[in-house]
Amino acid sequence: MFMIQFLNTAVILLVVNGGIPYITYKNGSYYEDFSVGWYREVGSTINLAVLLSVFTPHFASIGFGALKHTRACFDRGCTCNKRKTKKFV
Repeated sequence: MFMIQFLNTAVILLVVNGGIPYITYKNGSYYEDFSVGWYREVGSTINLAVLLSVFTPHFASIGFGALKHTRACFDRGCTCNKRKTKKFV
């Protein structure tokens, strides 16, 4: 997973927006160096990708926990009594 995220975040963005002539065109021109324009367009994209990769793995855990508690609530008939259940024992 690390290698895929690294490839997607770093390598592809640098190849597409870097300073390699005839390959790295951005709106008809390419960035020859790490300039202010490069940081505004490419750097912000990299920062957003890294920020999303930090938080998105936790969304699944939060979602499954919420699903577990929602199912338990429906099983109890939406009461707070943990001993009440519709399951057969």
